[in-house]
Amino acid sequence: MINNMKIGIKLVGVFAIIFVVVTAMMLSGAAVRMKALRVLDSNYRQYVDDIKNIGKLKVGLHTLEKDLYLYAAVPSVRNNTAASIKEEINAVDQIAQILKNKKRDAEETKFISEFDAAWPELKRGYTALIEAADEGNNENVSNLLSDKSLFGEARKKASAAISSLNDYS
Repeated sequence: MINNMKIGIKLVGVFAIIFVVVTAMMLSGAAVRMKALRVLDSNYRQYVDDIKNIGKLKVGLHTLEKDLYLYAAVPSVRNNTAASIKEEINAVDQIAQILKNKKRDAEETKFISEFDAAWPELKRGYTALIEAADEGNNENVSNLLSDKSLFGEARKKASAAISSLNDYS
């Protein structure tokens, strides 16, 4: 039967078969791409909140440090700065709790636990620094702000843990 057909009909038939095969390949490729995009979107949505919270945590720690230096250096703004420090501590506590409550892999859990270990020390250091500044004990304030103090070590550990978590995310 095919031998009895004209060459033009055979040519059109071959192109029709090629068209059907190419169309089927394109549609299956589009379906695979859409599935991959859905998975990527789901992963993005899962981690975008974490990345935002880690960023807020980093900003909160930097704001606290700035406010502490301001509190120690400028006595006239201590009331406003003390309120800002309390707000930032509460915000950091809330964000840390959000990060802790989510299911994590081992690496993320390690970084969060490192931050959790350093955070209470940081809060004690903030309190000690505020008390020393209120008493006018500038030597104690300087000692607390040094890198070698317990407060300085806790600050380094907390920053390192958050930076590692940020890099990992």
